[in-house]
Amino acid sequence: MAPFNKTLLTVQEAAKLIGVTRGRVVQMLQDGLLSGQQYPPEPYGRWLISYDAAKAVADTKPATGRPRSRS
Repeated sequence: MAPFNKTLLTVQEAAKLIGVTRGRVVQMLQDGLLSGQQYPPEPYGRWLISYDAAKAVADTKPATGRPRSRS
């Protein structure tokens, strides 16, 4: 796969950068946790995400898994 464009990313490229699935990226876009644009607009447009927005999410992604219980 070619290196990231560093301008606009597809859902697949953003998912790889953030470390989540494509479905999770779409969910984050729909929930407003990740900014992007649909071209053409809804309902069947293709999402394009700025590299900076995806990188910001990747850098602030919380730890995964269940929290440890306090003993």
